[in-house]
Amino acid sequence: MPTIRTSALAVAATAALTLTVIPLVPASPAVPAATAATAVTMSTTAKADTTMRLDATPDTLGKGEKTRVQGDLFRTSTYAPMAGRKIRLQSRRAWTTRPWQTYATVTTDKYGRFHHYRLADRSRQYRALYSGSTVYQAATSNAAITKVTLGAPTRISAWVESTAGKATVRGSLRRSSDGKVLANQWVRIDRRKSGTLSWTKAGSRTTRSNGYYSFTDTKRTADCFIYRATYNGNSRFAGKSARTIYKTC
Repeated sequence: MPTIRTSALAVAATAALTLTVIPLVPASPAVPAATAATAVTMSTTAKADTTMRLDATPDTLGKGEKTRVQGDLFRTSTYAPMAGRKIRLQSRRAWTTRPWQTYATVTTDKYGRFHHYRLADRSRQYRALYSGSTVYQAATSNAAITKVTLGAPTRISAWVESTAGKATVRGSLRRSSDGKVLANQWVRIDRRKSGTLSWTKAGSRTTRSNGYYSFTDTKRTADCFIYRATYNGNSRFAGKSARTIYKTC
């Protein structure tokens, strides 16, 4: 009898050991690190890059006059215009960090350009947003500021002539209501290299008795410049600015 009990215990122990040896199911192979990195790279570089530029004119104007906000959207790498894209126009008070507010939505034309008019109520800062798509990245434009002044509306003209590398900016300053000339008023002349956004002061002049002014930029340069004439206004008249159409190059 003892021998039989020992054998039974041995068999039970062997069965217990047999039950604990359970074959493991092979786990799914891990994704190689290189493959994962490649997937991330593909998802971030799949969309084409875009660029948007914005401008607002006149830079200086009277309250209640029209501001033209304009810009263009294009492929960064090829400069190809992006047509039929929805653009959100936003503004906020100039020289503040207040939240941006969307006030209009426009669509780019076949040249990738867009524009919108609004009445100037105060000095404002503008920008434009493109939300992107499954193919193109989103884009935010530069900010453009317009300065709004009080007083009777004025108008200023500006054109440029280039001779021997020197630019001469000419124009006149008048009252908008009746065209009466405004004499002895300071006009500031700024210049901006074509394709850039920053203005630098070139000089200033006062208008003559006939309302005209003339300024010659003595800086010789081979660069292309656009010029801007600005009248800042006074207690009676609102300020106004105008840009030259042609470049000096």
